[in-house]
Amino acid sequence: IAKLALSRTEVRSPIAGTVVKRSVSVGEQVDGTAATPIVEVASLAEVELQANIPAADLVRLRVGEAVKLTSQAMPGRVYTGHVIAISQAVDPASNAGLVRIRVPNSSNELRLGMFLAAQIPIETHHNVLIAPTQSIYKDEQGQPRIFQVNGDSAVAQDVKLGIETQDQVELTEGATEGEKIILTGGYGLGDKAKIAIQSSQPAEPGKDEDQDSKAKDD
Repeated sequence: IAKLALSRTEVRSPIAGTVVKRSVSVGEQVDGTAATPIVEVASLAEVELQANIPAADLVRLRVGEAVKLTSQAMPGRVYTGHVIAISQAVDPASNAGLVRIRVPNSSNELRLGMFLAAQIPIETHHNVLIAPTQSIYKDEQGQPRIFQVNGDSAVAQDVKLGIETQDQVELTEGATEGEKIILTGGYGLGDKAKIAIQSSQPAEPGKDEDQDSKAKDD
């Protein structure tokens, strides 16, 4: 009888994994049914990200598409996952649909509940003119512009943007390959303001044969 009673105190998980949540305290009585869970067990070898994607971009996504992910909790680390499901419904309040992304996690660095930022390529432009993102400034009306270096003066030039990534932006109008532009310190400058370049060379817009993605933070 004692052995039978002892065997009833054993709790076995039907899957191999890690205890990620405990629902009872030491000494608390449980009835052993699914109505009163004791712990939550999850396999962290792979994790899933649930991302809300704007409706306009949902039609461009495909199941199996590769996704790059980053986390503020892991600076400098880039994870690669793939889309496993795309919602057929859109939330009318946010006009976004749910996309599930599966991410290998053999290092066990990712934890349940962590926030991740995902970059999914939805367009590809070849042989485009690009510049560093930080070299783009906006005027009071929100018009993007660059500051071209003309001798000791900074000349404001309106530009039109194409695909944007975290580090680079496509310039479709207003810039010429090879011209010198101001990388940092442009806010507060007026047109034809006198400048003095220090410590580093100005940025130069350049051609890029493959700027692939438009970046979504879910």
